Amino acid sequence: MELFYFPVSPFSHKVQLALAIKGIECEFTPVRPYKAEEREHYRETYPLGKLPLLKDRGVLIPESSFIVEYLDAQGEGPALIPADAKGSRDVRLKDRLIDCYVIAPSIAWFFENLRPEAQRDQGKLAKGIHEITQAYAMLEGALE
Repeated sequence: MELFYFPVSPFSHKVQLALAIKGIECEFTPVRPYKAEEREHYRETYPLGKLPLLKDRGVLIPESSFIVEYLDAQGEGPALIPADAKGSRDVRLKDRLIDCYVIAPSIAWFFENLRPEAQRDQGKLAKGIHEITQAYAMLEGALE
């Protein structure tokens, strides 16, 4: 098994954590997409260029949530996703809430704030804060 990952990506960290919890050995291949040569070389493996990507016996598994599900199905270590329909649905919903409404807006918010203050899109910043706040409220209620 080989994991192509971006070292500072929370999506990559999710997969690395799942591998550790499951006790699954894996070769880690860092990809720095901001380096043109690395990015283009990686696209030879996965044309979409998205990270993380798991390669297992020639099969490519993209997207962190799908990778975690794939790893869970290997049967090693503790289960990450409950077997029952309700438990499985609840875990997947929390996963999507975190990915789409916490991590993605946090990344966008971070990069928007790297721009000079006069060039920042205040609408994007406000939208990001709103999404993150609402997602946290939903997650807090779901985790009580």
